[in-house]
Amino acid sequence: MPFEYNPDDAKQPCLIPGEYQASLDSCEEKTSKKGNRMLVCDWTVRHGDHDVFITDYIVVPKGLFKLKQMAKAWNQLDDFESGMFDPFAWTGRVMTLVLDIESQAGYDDKNRIKGFKCPAGAQVINGSPKVYDNADADESIPF
Repeated sequence: MPFEYNPDDAKQPCLIPGEYQASLDSCEEKTSKKGNRMLVCDWTVRHGDHDVFITDYIVVPKGLFKLKQMAKAWNQLDDFESGMFDPFAWTGRVMTLVLDIESQAGYDDKNRIKGFKCPAGAQVINGSPKVYDNADADESIPF
């Protein structure tokens, strides 16, 4: 009996370039084809009624600027500068991803991460982004 699947599930939508809220699903240390250390980070962008999955590769040392942007967005720049930033501890957290579209001959277009920012509408408190809503407002303050 053949493996059953829906071929339409292979057609992941490609988001237009811009900023999107995403959660870090996993982060795994691996070795690149060239033998360099790297992090493989899986992100989920919730867009409308569907999720878009993006995998990002941070290769040491060439791609460390991405890890620095990630640390800065989560108010962990001091940890990054001291070599102590632990991206594994941030799985499940929200981030704003700056996305672009990557095109390669013979492959479908896909989103790639161009940069990282603190989540929109969030302020970093004690190292963790907190998104504010009206429940956080103090009604006694007139502005």
